[in-house]
Amino acid sequence: MKRLWYLSVLILPIGWLLGCQAPTNRFSDPHLLRIALLQDSRKSDSLLLYLNHPDSIYRAAAALAFGSVQDSMVAYQLGDRLLEDESISVRINTAFALGQTGSFQAVNSLLPALKDPESKVIREVLEALGKTITAADLPQLSRFQPKDSLQQEGLAWALYRLALRNLADSTHITKASEYLNPRYSFQTRLAAAHFFARSPSSAPKHHDVQTSIVYSIGYEETAEIRMAIVQGLKHVSAEKALPLIRDILIREEDERVKISAIRACLAFEFSQTLDALRMALQDTHRAVRIAASEVIRSQMQKNEQITLSHEVTEATDWRVKSNLMAAMVQAHQEYTFAALLQEYDQADIYGRSHLLSAIGELKNNREAFDFLSHILTNNSEPPVIRTATAEALIKMQKLSDQINPEEFLQVCRAAMVQGDVAVIGILASALSDPARGFQKTISDVSFLEEAKKSFKLPRDIESLQPVIEALAYLKGEDKPRRVVNSFNHPIDQKLVRSIPVHQWVVVETTKGKIILQLLVEEAPGSVANFVALLRQQYFDGKVFHRVVPNFVVQTGCSRGDGYGSEDYSLRSEFSLTRYREGAVGMASAGKDTEGTQWFISHSPTPHLDGRYTIFAQVVEGMEVVRTIGVGDQILSVRENP
Repeated sequence: MKRLWYLSVLILPIGWLLGCQAPTNRFSDPHLLRIALLQDSRKSDSLLLYLNHPDSIYRAAAALAFGSVQDSMVAYQLGDRLLEDESISVRINTAFALGQTGSFQAVNSLLPALKDPESKVIREVLEALGKTITAADLPQLSRFQPKDSLQQEGLAWALYRLALRNLADSTHITKASEYLNPRYSFQTRLAAAHFFARSPSSAPKHHDVQTSIVYSIGYEETAEIRMAIVQGLKHVSAEKALPLIRDILIREEDERVKISAIRACLAFEFSQTLDALRMALQDTHRAVRIAASEVIRSQMQKNEQITLSHEVTEATDWRVKSNLMAAMVQAHQEYTFAALLQEYDQADIYGRSHLLSAIGELKNNREAFDFLSHILTNNSEPPVIRTATAEALIKMQKLSDQINPEEFLQVCRAAMVQGDVAVIGILASALSDPARGFQKTISDVSFLEEAKKSFKLPRDIESLQPVIEALAYLKGEDKPRRVVNSFNHPIDQKLVRSIPVHQWVVVETTKGKIILQLLVEEAPGSVANFVALLRQQYFDGKVFHRVVPNFVVQTGCSRGDGYGSEDYSLRSEFSLTRYREGAVGMASAGKDTEGTQWFISHSPTPHLDGRYTIFAQVVEGMEVVRTIGVGDQILSVRENP
């Protein structure tokens, strides 16, 4: 034992031996720091040198870096590492990178790797194939027979990835239903449950599959799996599913499972689910009530002889109230503009934004059109009202055949002059909609060219894209490529090296305290950015502008409507870390567009894995996260000493 201790001392940095503090994280190693910087700057050629480094630690780091760079030109070299490297970690990271990158070369390298001697590697290879394999090669994956629990887990996640890509066939459906059985591991069952949650409801309703789903709901004790498989009730006949949904809404304690049951109602006739949805509107959990109102709104059909007046009166949440009122407007125009306006005058800012969406459902209502036009063109309202108004006006214009398109264009021109880039982008998206026919009526696009001058990259990339697409469409040109941000915000090396590997931060909100653990080694650029902002007290006073029941709460927007950022963008940083309950991710408008906005997941959200940077994890306060609603505020974000 003494000899082992002595050897462990010898490998510590010299500075530590002389009495200095131990390194705070892995980036005290100059090579690992350089690999992170090369990933950040997307320098594939230099990363390739590390991919062939004699030290497997650096080869593994470089391989993982390519999962973020996603350069298809290096797929061949990655394939060599996957098939030949002696290090298990290198092979695992390379399989992940190939899955992230795609291309026929990636698939050609992944398929022979199914014979790797290590199940840990095969597990990652299988999921990577689920992300990349084509229909032509799919039989090779379908024939794969797992030899142990790790390989079963990999195949289950491969099936899930196929479901996301609409490539799953009846063989995969049968295998996924088998993996719901309690004899399989948690990860295998979780993947299978999400397979059915994400598969289209039009998939065949096989008897054996229905039995597996119903049986799984009865025995599964883990909420994370139960909430996914309950959403899979869309694959079950109404005769079997509807009693289960009702029972879940009565007996279930976890509100996330209830929300999944509510969303499963979308697969059935509205008349069959209305009683259950009405019951959900009385639930003690706010998120459950919101989810029920959203399903009712999406299901209510024109001329439906249903009244929700009592439910509207009883609703205390503005999101619920506005969704129900919008449903009534859609069905038979019961609510007049005057009634909606009366509610609007009593609501807070976010309540008003939701009610504006209901007003947008009013068809051919001149008074409502003028009201929305006035808000949009006088620029005196806060951003959240302006963007909600723009979306409502677009909806009304599409529904109305008595509102002259030229009137809509006049409002667009007047609104764009105000220079709100988010509003400009929203309106531009309507102008490029072929169903609206503006290509035939707009001959002069100078107003849109002038509005384009208000945009500044990289800050406004999300809103600029629809403007560019509208200009191309109106001019009769081919659809342009997506706008890409140039590299503009390098990682702060000094700050990254100073952040402890287990650094906690305390987020004080109007609903309570949330503690996050920062993942500096997985996402150094995103963590450094977050720490720099919190030290500036940037997040203090920011609102949670987006809350999706049993999905995410999102904040960090400078405008409060989801369109705000600052004059820089970050690079996406993808790793093997997964989105589980309490994962904290960077919001983005596409790869390499991250900035100041971030979100916390309510539950496992595997469809976000490898697509949105994970930079922290909630370690305390998930009960607070679940109570946060739109408009709740951050009071402060501070580093925990």
